[in-house]
Amino acid sequence: DTISGYSKYVESDTYFSFANLMDDIKDWFNSIKDNTLTGINAQLAKLDGIIARAKPNIWKAMKENDADIRIFAIRWQMPLLCQDLLLPDVIRLWDTLLADAARFTFFSYVCGSLLVNVEKEIVKGDFESMLRAIRDSPVQAKLR
Repeated sequence: DTISGYSKYVESDTYFSFANLMDDIKDWFNSIKDNTLTGINAQLAKLDGIIARAKPNIWKAMKENDADIRIFAIRWQMPLLCQDLLLPDVIRLWDTLLADAARFTFFSYVCGSLLVNVEKEIVKGDFESMLRAIRDSPVQAKLR
């Protein structure tokens, strides 16, 4: 927005927002903090709890097939889904993450919704087909 003069601050504001987001997840990348309240295991436990409460049939099927949430969720959580979603979806998701104080609770629900997206395949599948469906879920999701 060149008329109001704010465009000169876009780069620094963007950097600040991104740095703030990365600061919030830095403990996810520190193995010493894996089992703390801010570590990756706490984030994975949050997702596991959401699935267990919202979709117990998915949670049960995953447990029965020994499909540990870590197998796929770390791939989603650590890069904040930017490896698995299309760029317009990543931009929309990250915009919300940057704007929302409860960003990682929201993020856990997004990851949970990706599982709901392939609920039929998870519930009726064996271990291999279940993981294939979960792996492909983000690409098939429509966040728009």
